[in-house]
Amino acid sequence: MSSRTKPKTFVVQFGGGISTQAALNAGSTSVTVAESNPMTLRAFRDPVLKDVTGDILAEPRLKVIDYDGRLFLANTSERYDVIDLSLADSVGLSNPGGFAISEKYAYTREAMLSYMHALADGGVLSITLWNKEEPPKSVLKLYSTVAEAAKTFDPQGAANDIFAVSSYLSTTTVLFKRGGFSEAEIKTLRDYTKSMSWEEVYYPGMIYDGSGARKVLDDYRASIFGSGQDATLTQQPAAGATAPADPTAPANPDCDPTAPADPTLDACAGAGGDAGPQMLPATELQRMSWHALLTGGWEKLAGDYVFDARALSNDQPYFAAYVKVADLPRTLDRLDLFQDDWGYLLIWATLGIACITAASLVLLPVIFGWRIVFSRSRGKLGTILYFACLGLGYIMVEVGLISRFTVALANPTVSASVLISSMLVFSGLGSLFAERIFDRARTMLPLVLLAVCGLLLACGFYLSPVLDRIGAYPYTVRLLLCFLLVSPPAFLMGMPMATAMTWLARLGKEHLFVWAWGINGCFSVIGSAAVPIVATSFGLSAVLQWAAIAYLIAIPAFFAVLLPSKAPSIRLVAA
Repeated sequence: MSSRTKPKTFVVQFGGGISTQAALNAGSTSVTVAESNPMTLRAFRDPVLKDVTGDILAEPRLKVIDYDGRLFLANTSERYDVIDLSLADSVGLSNPGGFAISEKYAYTREAMLSYMHALADGGVLSITLWNKEEPPKSVLKLYSTVAEAAKTFDPQGAANDIFAVSSYLSTTTVLFKRGGFSEAEIKTLRDYTKSMSWEEVYYPGMIYDGSGARKVLDDYRASIFGSGQDATLTQQPAAGATAPADPTAPANPDCDPTAPADPTLDACAGAGGDAGPQMLPATELQRMSWHALLTGGWEKLAGDYVFDARALSNDQPYFAAYVKVADLPRTLDRLDLFQDDWGYLLIWATLGIACITAASLVLLPVIFGWRIVFSRSRGKLGTILYFACLGLGYIMVEVGLISRFTVALANPTVSASVLISSMLVFSGLGSLFAERIFDRARTMLPLVLLAVCGLLLACGFYLSPVLDRIGAYPYTVRLLLCFLLVSPPAFLMGMPMATAMTWLARLGKEHLFVWAWGINGCFSVIGSAAVPIVATSFGLSAVLQWAAIAYLIAIPAFFAVLLPSKAPSIRLVAA
């Protein structure tokens, strides 16, 4: 809630226009709304649809930004009383399925900081997210992201800047106020929360004793990986056992059993602490999460929780990959419990299939061309390793940068088009230029590979802030800058393949051509399947780091390519 009766409002994503209409109806003096999808804006301006939409885009108080609101706020000097990011994605955000690795840059820690910096003094950032999961997953990632950003923005007062509520299997809302909430504002928000039958999961000054934390964590893990007898979240009493007392029975005349449970303040919480309505495990988990996030202990709690709850960042912008890598083998006999994470599990299955298929294709020439395979040819294994590294490194750079460049281009399809085109153009130019270093390949190509390695490491560490700056330019300029930005590594990455193939021909090792192309292609497939796993587990920068390691390994392997087909014969001269 903003203290101003006529706030200046920014809506991060227009979507269906509900948040925009709500802001206008609330009396905002001006509403700036961002929408990066031109088809959405075109639909709302369509003469046929205007009667249905109320021609909202023609409202004089409304200003439309035709690109990503995150990018606008990161680079504007404007300040707003209210910034709203409410249900910007479909319910599918909580059920990613086949879109398990869709980047959500609007929800990252860096985006949250941009929103907070764009608030005027006393301004409020409002974030509403679908909360359709049990056990909770995406909401915990949101909480940790907002908390990390708040502690960075206001290290001393973050605990007083946040108010969070949740509705079971519906939505959750987090409010951040620049300057902190006053006691009167907290009371107003709590009264409204109670009137809407929402659950308070955090407010400044909220007391949390944590007595039930371990049980909730253990029960959630048991509900997923237990035998079915050790989870008590929904377990019924055994036959003949004494039924527990009615948890909704009032312990005193002031108790209201229908009110949202708050054992720290509710009149239903008697002296024994057991008289009030029983709190939902999801609510207990969310309360303990906020307590740990703002007072300490979050790393341990997140480590003990059954699912991954790490914060989103520009390096890992995914509401996905909730299953921890160590728990993957335990999912195989209970896949029905992971329907909302099947997309992520299928990525692992795809990698396994790619590895098996690649191994099978490699074995075929071993079976049918064993004479060539087992013939004596110097540097064969090193040559195979060299082309494997090139295939793996190149595809990881290409696929990894597509995800990374979405930061500036906002649209994954446009990002893929720009990156693939740029990589092909500049790699082709690099292959053409490689003719000039063929004769000096022994000294020049290791330097080229080392330069590629250095550029990829630099991109991993410094590319994100550069792309944030590019995002402030007009879209045509952004396209051109992104096209050119990838040119240095792409140009150099075009040289190693052409140089090595030329030297195989010069040395009479044409029989290794089939191995060179085959191994390169197989590892390209494996690399493309591995990228989303590396990105979700370790981050997009790790993808470029792995690619840099592949090119580094290719340096010593290249000298095997330069070995002659047969060792030179040694003549013994009689004395």
